Amino acid sequence: MRTHAPSTDLADTATAAGAASGGAGGSSRSGGGGGAELTVGLAGAAPALDALQAHTSGVERLFEMTSDLLAAISLDGRFTLLNPAWEDALGWSIEELMAQPMQARVHQDDLEQTLALTLAGRNRTAQLVNFTNRYRHKDGSWRWLLWSARYDGEIWYAAARDVTDRMWLERQALHDPLTKLPNRLLLMDRAHQALTRLHRSKGPVALLFIDLDGLKAINDSLGHAVGDLLLVSVAERLAATLRDSDTVARLGGDEFVILAADLDSDSEALGVAERVLHALGEPIEVGSVAVAITASVGVSISRDPGADPEDLLREADVAMYRAKRAGGHRLELFDEELQREPAKRGETPPWSIRSHAPWHPIARLTHRRR
Repeated sequence: MRTHAPSTDLADTATAAGAASGGAGGSSRSGGGGGAELTVGLAGAAPALDALQAHTSGVERLFEMTSDLLAAISLDGRFTLLNPAWEDALGWSIEELMAQPMQARVHQDDLEQTLALTLAGRNRTAQLVNFTNRYRHKDGSWRWLLWSARYDGEIWYAAARDVTDRMWLERQALHDPLTKLPNRLLLMDRAHQALTRLHRSKGPVALLFIDLDGLKAINDSLGHAVGDLLLVSVAERLAATLRDSDTVARLGGDEFVILAADLDSDSEALGVAERVLHALGEPIEVGSVAVAITASVGVSISRDPGADPEDLLREADVAMYRAKRAGGHRLELFDEELQREPAKRGETPPWSIRSHAPWHPIARLTHRRR
């Protein structure tokens, strides 16, 4: 939306209308009659001027009263014009918002995208851009803004809307409530996108199906509260192991899946799995207890942009059960042999717990996976 200073625009428009009328009236006549004709010309322009004033007043009123966040933004990210809705939405005064470039209050994780889109205006004009980012509220919280912006060759004109509540609901629907990791629905969507990108890239896409060895025994002996804390710690440890382009999701129970995209080779996918095994091989502290737990990992790899993510997940699951049957704490790659072999559930290896208290014995339990 383009908004100008009303008094200047109205004055310029009125001057131009008067000059045009006067020029038309005086172009072929002069003397005493010219003044009368000029008066008639201005009188004829009065209704048009009144309509223009009414339109401008309506635009001003809309600018002042709309709940949408309207802004004009320079290429360096500074607000040059804001409507009052910004104060209600973010708590900052108009003066405070305009005193700093917008990137000073944009969330760090969204900053690169925001700056890239802002600077893209140097190469493209009349470009409509829709995107979301997080903007800091004066109370310290983050608000999600949905932007629609257009660049006219000199400045960005933008309208934004607070969609924090919607983003929260979407996040709840797409993330595991315990670990906050993506759930199966979001994982499959990202896997589909990664496979589709294989049209443009040569590297494979891999899914790693991870099943913890011995969680049920931990729940039975230490309680489900400890088991839940362990799952949260496992999620954090897996996330710390991955590359920026990878996704780790929780399917439920003790099952996690890693989507590894933009790989250079099959061996790189296996390298990700090795790192997972190493990371989970270290004891995990849960309260005053250090829990030693291992994992079985199945890997499925595809270079087919038309592959079904569900098929890839099933193959990784089958490979994981071969690792489980082989004793656990290992990885297996889905291959032609597994295509002919139905998955069978086997036994999991023992696990151990060790208390920080010197008198607490080390317990070793075995159980059958159910």
